[in-house]
Amino acid sequence: MSHYNQIAGKNVRRIEALSDGVFAIAITLLILEIKAPAGEHFTTEREVFASLKPLLPKFLIYILSFMTMGIFWMGQGVQLNHIEQYDRNLSWTTIFFLVVISLFPFTTAFLGEHINFK
Repeated sequence: MSHYNQIAGKNVRRIEALSDGVFAIAITLLILEIKAPAGEHFTTEREVFASLKPLLPKFLIYILSFMTMGIFWMGQGVQLNHIEQYDRNLSWTTIFFLVVISLFPFTTAFLGEHINFK
């Protein structure tokens, strides 16, 4: 066993803190992709509500992405509760997993812009 693996993994909470931070930022960025309609030309409430209709697909994708990320976050939390120590392999696996999580805001925005394509 390498020297690194002997000293690494003494505090699983570091991985948990990093993961929680990445999830929090990624989930926050999801909603920032939905832009409010400009309100300068509205004269009635009906027009305001009508302006929201084109955003419904983006909100649907936002909710689905948020829930998917929530499932991943909860699953990882369960895993981390059962891990007492980790090594370099778990560290790099977690980093790769967080790379995928950090792509969610982009993929959500992309899907929201191109909802009509398969």
